[in-house]
Amino acid sequence: MEREEEKKNRQLQERRGISFDHRAELYESEQFEAIVKHDTRPNQQILVMRTRRMKNIFELDEEEQQIENEIDQYVPADAQTEATVRRIAQESRKRKNVNIRISEQDLSRIRERASREGVPYQTLMASVLHKYVTDQLYDERQIRRTLELIESSNRG
Repeated sequence: MEREEEKKNRQLQERRGISFDHRAELYESEQFEAIVKHDTRPNQQILVMRTRRMKNIFELDEEEQQIENEIDQYVPADAQTEATVRRIAQESRKRKNVNIRISEQDLSRIRERASREGVPYQTLMASVLHKYVTDQLYDERQIRRTLELIESSNRG
């Protein structure tokens, strides 16, 4: 039976003509043009890779195509930012394996969620844990309740 990660890697290869491993190699080559803020994910940045020579390897999605079209407008990262990004990238490669026990139901839900988001389930779990320990994980229900209270207090 095909493992979830292998399945996602194969799907990415089929849809885009590039595997996760190949993307990781491109990322690890540290050849990027600029760093830009992600429009819809404020806690993320986009590394604009040198893709001009690789354009035909895979089809760009709308956001990637927009970056490609506007590449000449981006300002290269200054030396300090580039050094910081390289340091963070290097530190992020340092991984430790951990074993945890969770319910089958939770694991099933995690796998379903990861599948919908197009990431391996271990990556999703690591992301959630990272967001939790860096105070970036928010309870959407609590935020909605707070906004409702603010709105109701503004009305009355």
